[in-house]
Amino acid sequence: MILGSTIGMLGPGKKPKLAKGVLFSVLEGVLAAVINGMLMMVVYTIVQGRFTRAVFAASLVAMAGALVTRWFVSGRVLYECQINGADFIRTARMDVGERLRRVPLGFFQKFRAGDLTSRLMANLQDVETVITHQYPELVTAIVGSALITVMMLVIDWPMGLAAASVFPFGIPLVVFTKRIFKNIGKKRFAVNGRMNDAFVEFLSGIRTLKAHDMAFEKLESLKGAIDESMRVSFRLEVMMAPIISGFQILLEFGLAFTLFVGVRLLSSGRISAADFILSALLAFNLYKPLRAISQFQAEFRNSEQAAKTISAVLEEPIQQWTEENFKPGNSALIFDRVRFSYDGSRDVLGELSFSVPDGSVVALVGASGSGKTTAANLAMRLWDPQGGSIRFGGRDISTIKPEELLATMSIVFQDVYLFHDTVRANIAIGKEGASDREIEAAARAARADEFIRQLPKGYDTILAEGGTSLSGGEKQRIAIARCILKDAPFVILDEATASLDPENERDIQLALARLLEGRTVLVIAHRLKTIRAADKIVVLDEGRVVEEGTHEKLMARKGAYYRMWANQEDSEGWTLRRRGMKKQG
Repeated sequence: MILGSTIGMLGPGKKPKLAKGVLFSVLEGVLAAVINGMLMMVVYTIVQGRFTRAVFAASLVAMAGALVTRWFVSGRVLYECQINGADFIRTARMDVGERLRRVPLGFFQKFRAGDLTSRLMANLQDVETVITHQYPELVTAIVGSALITVMMLVIDWPMGLAAASVFPFGIPLVVFTKRIFKNIGKKRFAVNGRMNDAFVEFLSGIRTLKAHDMAFEKLESLKGAIDESMRVSFRLEVMMAPIISGFQILLEFGLAFTLFVGVRLLSSGRISAADFILSALLAFNLYKPLRAISQFQAEFRNSEQAAKTISAVLEEPIQQWTEENFKPGNSALIFDRVRFSYDGSRDVLGELSFSVPDGSVVALVGASGSGKTTAANLAMRLWDPQGGSIRFGGRDISTIKPEELLATMSIVFQDVYLFHDTVRANIAIGKEGASDREIEAAARAARADEFIRQLPKGYDTILAEGGTSLSGGEKQRIAIARCILKDAPFVILDEATASLDPENERDIQLALARLLEGRTVLVIAHRLKTIRAADKIVVLDEGRVVEEGTHEKLMARKGAYYRMWANQEDSEGWTLRRRGMKKQG
């Protein structure tokens, strides 16, 4: 079905609105045919010599009424199109945004940022253009042409049949168009997605590229993606050109064939001159709207592919839950034989079991790739495990609505993202509807108030996207202010001080001390000195617990933790010399 996927994107509440626009388009098509019929009848009466003042006056009044009615109906079609178009774009983008909010993080390994941006912006715009503008024109043209065909069949069926005889020959062209877009059109959307990815990556990494003098090389890679997009688009245009021309030639042939049949009938005396002229004029008006519609073939099929790319996002499975209004009785976290894999082939966590008792501080340590951050992500239900269970507050988190689970947690990541907004708004993310007094109190507790007030507009300073105008320590303190404002009972620290200088680390440690008061804490640690006082330290290796206990007990055991501690102590004694690294002392 033509435009099946495109119209299928409309939800149940939107299809009646489209039907309303289609109804007006049908009415416009009927009026177009009626006006053409009136004009033809005027010509018919003139040719027959029966045109009088009374006929002229009646024709003038009737046509004026029909034209005014069509003007009103055309305005309604345009109004419905604009209203439906704006509503469709808004609703569709919100639906995609809602789906992205609820899918697990694994989704973003399948679809990259540039591809998603393309689907959310350009592809949706393609669908909206067809649904709200070209689809009504298609309906109007088909209805008008169908009624004119009926008129021709009534006036003289051989000429009417000749005019309609070319329609079946258009079916193969429609089929060829569908096949072309199924292959080349689908490839073009994929290539354009990769091109957008290349743009996003180039812009996001421009600082690193410039620092390493690699901007030119990356630009060449971007140029390759642009060239590939151009080649695929050019190939699609080359393949579509003969089909569009074929439609035009078919319609021209139909008109010529109709006139040929009419002339033969006229010369044999089987049709009057008046009927011939009337049928010929109707034939011209029959093919005129179809010529315009034939130009839309590419747009129709393009919207079909665009709708499929958007539907692929909307059909992604989301995280499920069985209960709402989650109110934890405590903030204890328990991993019970949890198994998880990113790609389905290699387990990152294998039978992982540990607990974070209510009110305690537990640290996860281990080498890079041991599963520390993965475990934290699972605790936040950013992913769901393939085996085992995770319980928080006495409930299996797979049954808890993700938003309600995260409402009970505060998270400080190593890499803090700040939005292109005011400092005040960035802190207020921690609590909806927070007052200025609450925001500033949280900033003071996070030791961020002093540097914030030194910014050009203080709390109303607009930050650069990603917070690039602030230092790492300043961004961390704003993140901590968010968490203090949120006041959640469970805190996750993901190597929050791993890359800070000593002065910033001291400020962050003081801010964290304020945040962690009276809360249950899970710390992902790289620098072991920062978690020495933890109630329990869990040592991971290849996704499994190899040791756990207090710092003193683990050091006395002289196992994996002892070796990690010794290695860090050893590495801190090295200094940079001209010819390499040399140990002090």
